[in-house]
Parts: sequence; structure tokens; C-alpha cells
Amino acid sequence: MTIRQYIGIALLCCGRYRGRLVAVLQVFTVAAIVALTLVDVERDLGGELWLSRAVPVVMAVGAVACLVAGRGVMPTAIDAVVAVWWTAEAALCYAGCGVFVPGAFWAFSESVFLYFALRLLFSAGRMAGVWVAVLIMAGCLYESALGIYQLIADTSRHGLFPMTGTFLNPGPYSAYLAVGVALALSFGRAIKEFRSYRSSGVQTNAFLGVQTNAFSGVQELQEYRSSDKCMEAGDGRQNAGDVMQDAGDMMQEADVCPQPMPSRSLLPFYHFTLLLFYLFTFLPLIVAWSRAAWVAVAVVAACVYWRQLARYKYVVLALAVVGGVAAYLLKQGSADGRVVMWLGALKAIAADPWTGAGIGGFGGAYAEGVAALFADGGAQGLLQSANVTDNAYNELLTIGVEQGLPGMVAFAAVVVMALLRLRRSCRPLMYGLLALVVFSMFSYPLHCQPYRILFVLMCAWGAAATAPAPSNSPMRGRTPSGITASPHGGDGRGAFCAFVFVLFLASLVVRADMERRVAASEDYRLMAGVDASYMIDDYYELLPLMGDNERFLFDFGKALAGLGRHNDSNAMLRWGAQLSADPMFTVLMGNNYRAMGMPAEAERCYRSAFSIMPNRIYPLYRLMKLYEEQGRRADCLRMARRVAAFDVKVESEATREMKREAENIVTAVKRQRNFSLGGIP
Repeated sequence: MTIRQYIGIALLCCGRYRGRLVAVLQVFTVAAIVALTLVDVERDLGGELWLSRAVPVVMAVGAVACLVAGRGVMPTAIDAVVAVWWTAEAALCYAGCGVFVPGAFWAFSESVFLYFALRLLFSAGRMAGVWVAVLIMAGCLYESALGIYQLIADTSRHGLFPMTGTFLNPGPYSAYLAVGVALALSFGRAIKEFRSYRSSGVQTNAFLGVQTNAFSGVQELQEYRSSDKCMEAGDGRQNAGDVMQDAGDMMQEADVCPQPMPSRSLLPFYHFTLLLFYLFTFLPLIVAWSRAAWVAVAVVAACVYWRQLARYKYVVLALAVVGGVAAYLLKQGSADGRVVMWLGALKAIAADPWTGAGIGGFGGAYAEGVAALFADGGAQGLLQSANVTDNAYNELLTIGVEQGLPGMVAFAAVVVMALLRLRRSCRPLMYGLLALVVFSMFSYPLHCQPYRILFVLMCAWGAAATAPAPSNSPMRGRTPSGITASPHGGDGRGAFCAFVFVLFLASLVVRADMERRVAASEDYRLMAGVDASYMIDDYYELLPLMGDNERFLFDFGKALAGLGRHNDSNAMLRWGAQLSADPMFTVLMGNNYRAMGMPAEAERCYRSAFSIMPNRIYPLYRLMKLYEEQGRRADCLRMARRVAAFDVKVESEATREMKREAENIVTAVKRQRNFSLGGIP
């Protein structure tokens, strides 16, 4: 017997239970994917390693589910955009456009691989969106319970904040809570509309976003049964049971199997469950106090209850203005800092609008952008709010800096298309995705693995829910959402499967590389605190795998400088300056040039460091010491006066010592009567 015959026998044995088998595979796989969002992923690369291991498995499970269900995969517009997006970025990296940061590109690639793996899984059968939403809410409940426990037991992972969940900061922690609250608000609205349906008898599509499709599927099945095609579908078989089996297969392939409406007697239970969920999530949300999370919740609430709020639009508008002003005043420094980041990111985008700095190259491009911003005299009133960052606190702008305008357009297209598809297929997931997107306009959730997974999960379900029916389906040309599909061949399924197979092979490569990087990261962690002069050979050994880690490059540069290898040190620091916006890379390069007897280059580096972050006193202090060593008394006095009068953002013993040295220089000059000021006022 051939392999094909064995597969046919296995499928025959599955028989009538194949739908249930596919459903079980889908639910357990999605539950495992959601569980990955609860893994500690910020302390090391352990979470990334788990995801790299999970993606090939999900692809394999999706392929098996499609085989069991006897279904193909029809590509959608979202699939096309994601495929072109990833292919273009891979081509740019191969061509050497911008900075190539392997770790960042692998993270982007893993998200794409996971998207297509979930597309395979969801294409095997229509997994109700309510299951996906409930699993995400279960993850939110876990985070909430963990946060409450941290508040009570004082076990937060950050010493300055009472609760952080599985994260190291309450900001990203709050995003999970906001997504959960958004899903709960949508469920509450759906239950209310369901009660209206029960009392009026009018069918609505609000309850979980699936009932209209289910009832339209019953109608289409009845029309199919009454048509001549019903007998033709049996391929000449006259047995009525065979014909009904074909009709059932058609209904399963069209994803229109009717789902029972919940009983009225269960409504109090639903209300009580939602009430408990609100209690568990709002307490951590209040304690964490993330303004971005509250804005996301407010936007979703306004969208869910917009008809009721429209009656009081002026009151709502006034409350929104007052709330916005209050949120700004409560953390004005943080809000001003975001404005500086956004302006600096826009400058960086304008400098390279078409290809960007490369995925992972935000730091270096942002440093140049913010330097150009302050050099032009912009944002001078926000000078003290500027700070070092590795993202723009706005995912769209971050993508723009790294990938240019084409990347921004691709990201926006995926978000808009996913929201529109989820609006037709599952409103709770639409509002969950909307909350995450709104939050991402003020923070960096997609830099955290849990939110990349949630984002991809909701987008993949939305794409699969509205995908056209396969060409071998009796329902070809119709979809549950009413979208017309071409009845002819050339539907692109072959190309889709070939592309997914290529991604499967690529995911295996990424997994192997990620395992090596995790091992290297662990070795680097063990080197912390050891005299670097004894570890130079180890640094060189880890360099191929840790060359995209700016902390590693900074430590390596310092170690080489301590050994007097200033040129080698500058090579590492220059490499790190392409990845980080921290001006200390440039300051240390200036120190190396000063030690090599190249004062002009040292002065250039110090001035460059100060232009990146004009609220830092240390570059000016180094300039003052450089002028003092060169005997440039006039320049030294001018710089000493600037250092002594400098408005330090954060006072420390080091900054006070710098200012004392500057004041001593000014005092000493005043005492030397034969000292000429050289025309200095």
C-alpha cells in the first residue's frame, strides 16, 4: 500500500469525528500559545526560545488539522501583505540596507511564522472566536491574580512598583489588563443585545459575532439540498445518507455549522462572571496606573457604547478633555518625554524614509534624529524630558524609523484589515485588538513577546474567519460573511502552501540560532562581575552571537580600553552606537581618542554625545577636562562656567563632584591676576 492509501484509510477512520478532532487540536494549541504569553520573557531569552520551538510545532499541527479536515487554505489580502512585508524586509537585510540586527529580525520573523502557522490551524475548521477570547481573558485573570498576590505579599519584580505581574514594569503589565477589560466590555454588550433578541425575536449579529453566520449557513444548506446540485454532489450515489453526508461536509467546509444560543437561565451566571472579572482586573489596573492602558479602555468603552454615549456627546467630550489634561499633569515629565521621542523619531524617518535604519537599528537612527531636532532649535522647552530609549513609545513610529514608510503602511494595512474582518466575524476580538493597538500608540507592547503573540493570534483568526471557501467546496463562491470568491482555478492555494513550507524550514533555522543565542546569553550573564581583562578571549568567542546586544558591546569596549587597545575598543563602541541611543558610547570613544593623543577627534565625540542628550552634564565635563589638559585656558574657563551653572536633571554625588571641580577652576582663574581672559566676557 502507498502512503496515500494509508492516509486515506486514516481519514476514513476519522470519519464523522474529524470535526471534533480538529476542534480539540485547535483549542489545545491556542491554549498553549496563550500560555506562552505568561512566561517571563524580559529577564532573558527563555521566552523567545520557547516561541521559536513552538512555531514549527504549531505549523505541523495546523498541517495535520487541515489534512484531517480535508480542507485547503485560501490566501487573503492580509496574508499577501504579511508575506510581501516579510519578504521585502528579508531582501533589504540581505542587500545590506541599514543595520542588520539578527535578534530583532528573528523576533520579527517569528511573528510572521506564527501568523502563518495559526492561519493553517484556523483554516482547518472554524474555531469560534469566543474560545480565543475566553482563553485570552483567562491569561488576563492569571496576570491579575499574580499582581494582587504581589501587592499583598510584596513580591513585585520591580522595587519601585507594587505589582508588575510577569513583567518587569507596570506599563506593559497594564496592557494585558486593558485587553482583558476590552474583551469583557464587548461580552457585556453582547449579552445585553442577546437579551434584547430574546425579548423581541429579532436576530442580531452582536452575540460573539457568529450567530448571523450560523443561521445564514442553515439557510444556504437548505437551498443546497433543494437544488439539483444536491444529487450531483453525490457523484451518482443514490443513497440518501451519502448525500446528507456530503451536505454536512459542505456545511463544515463553509464554517456555517449552527451554534446554539445560550439559555436565558444562564444570563445571571454570565453577569456574575463578568462582575468578578471586572473586580479582579480593575484593581491591578488602578494600582499600576498606566495612562496608556486607561486610554485604551476608554476608547474601547466609547466604541462599545457609542450609541448610548451619543446622547451625551458634549458631556463625554468635556470629560475626555478634562481626563486628558489631568493625565498629562499627573506625569508631565513622562508625557513631555514621549513628545521628544515622537519628534526625534519623525526626524529619523525624514532622514531615511524609504528603507529605514534596519530592524533593530532604532537606537542609532533615533540618536541622530534627536540631535538634529535640538540642533534646529526644536523642543527646547522639553530639553529636560529627553532620555535614552530603544523605541519611540509609539509602535507605528518605531516601525517607521526601522523600516521606513513602506513598513508603516504595511503595519497599518494589517491592523485596519484585521479590525474590519473581526468586526464582521467576532466583535470581542476586534475590541481586544483595538485596545492593544491604541495602547501601542503610547507605549511599546510589540517589543514584548506576549503582545506580539496576542496581536498575531487575533489577526490570524480574523484572516481565517473571512477567508474564501476552498475551490473543492460546494459552497465555492460564497463565504459566511458574504464575500464573493472566484469560482475558477488559480486561487493561490498552492503558492500559499509552498510559502508556508519555506517558512517552516526557516523557522527551524531560527530555532537553532535562537538556542545558540540563549546559551551565549547565559555565558555572558555568568561573566558579569569578573575582571574583564581576564575574559577578553571569551568576549571574542561570544561576539558572533552577542554582537546585537548593546550592553555586551559596551562592556567589551570598556574591557578593551582598560587594556590599552583603544582602536579595538572604538570598533566595538562604534558598533554599539548603531544599536543604542546612549551617548556614553560616544563619550567612551572620545576617551579612547584622548588617550591616543587625538584631541580633535575626542572633542568631536564629546560634542556629538552632548548633542544627542543635551541634558547630560558628563560630555561637557569631559570637554572641560580635555581643554584643561591641552592648556586651552579660555575654552576651559568657558566650559567650566557652563558646567558650574548646568541644570542637572537628576542630582547625584557624581554630578555634584563635577560641578565642584568646575567651580574650583573658575575660582582659581579669578585669583590669577596675570591670567588673560582672551576676550571672554
